[in-house]
Amino acid sequence: MVGVKPTVGLTSRAGAIVLSIIAGKDPKDSHTRPTRRCPGYTRALDKNALQGKRIGVPRHMFLDDSISRNDPYVNVAFERASGVMRSLGATVVDPADLPSADETLVSHGNETLVCDTDLKVRDR
Repeated sequence: MVGVKPTVGLTSRAGAIVLSIIAGKDPKDSHTRPTRRCPGYTRALDKNALQGKRIGVPRHMFLDDSISRNDPYVNVAFERASGVMRSLGATVVDPADLPSADETLVSHGNETLVCDTDLKVRDR
């Protein structure tokens, strides 16, 4: 799975716990798996998973308030999360600005197209 896109504010976007709750067979969606019991995804969480991993921070594009228009608290929470990742053994490369990142500035909002699109299953 690449990601879960619940309606923002309707469920937590924290990951495995949400996935464990919403996973399952849906009779209205033929692509869901018919399982008797969904796996406990939280059992797969590993506190050592970040040991030795390199995580890049594209600071210019996503954390410069004049570009991102973030609420200032977003940056505070991000810095806290970055510290947690370091404490769990990750190497945080900061900044890790990509030369092509500025292209999203002129993409007329295409970088948020998926986030701004509601995907719904309808009965026929």
